[in-house]
Amino acid sequence: MSIDLSGLSAKELGALIKNAKKQQTIVAKRPAITKVRAQLTKLAKAQGYSVEELFGGAAPAARGRAASKATKAPAKAVRKLGKVAPKYRNPANPKETW
Repeated sequence: MSIDLSGLSAKELGALIKNAKKQQTIVAKRPAITKVRAQLTKLAKAQGYSVEELFGGAAPAARGRAASKATKAPAKAVRKLGKVAPKYRNPANPKETW
């Protein structure tokens, strides 16, 4: 990631540095992601779940098929239309209507 700093003033550069240092401090205080992942996995397993069940990912095959059946919409019934009176009649031949 590169940022073009040549167009920034001294004041803008100072603000950028200040914000970057603040963000660096926040990131440095966070525990490593591997530790957090291990804690989450351990807690989920203790409660009888897997991380995939809680946060998505590969679901069991039988469960996936059942869910897809439930999401299908039922087929709509075809509605029969009744006859209506004709709107137009041919003046030359009154038997021709539409």
